[in-house]
Amino acid sequence: MKLSVTVNTLESSIATKQRQIALLQAGVHPMQMDVDRLNKLTEVWRSGCQRALGDLLEMMHKNSEEAAKVLTMNILISNLEVPADLLHFDPSTEEFY
Repeated sequence: MKLSVTVNTLESSIATKQRQIALLQAGVHPMQMDVDRLNKLTEVWRSGCQRALGDLLEMMHKNSEEAAKVLTMNILISNLEVPADLLHFDPSTEEFY
């Protein structure tokens, strides 16, 4: 029983190492895959955030004539204290990039 667990553990470890070798031979460092995944997830987060901010601003404009007159995306982001560059927002053009 103990021997089969050890054999399974070794086989799993060998398979992991073989995948790492294949990645290295292809010129991709295994850590790079984590960075790529993080970049993709960051873009998903940013895109969702941009849509949510647009929806929030639209809803606030619909619910308040005063807000519609004075509330801009720049003011909203500033009041939420979210760095504009984190959201890929250009305050001078009031647009996401």
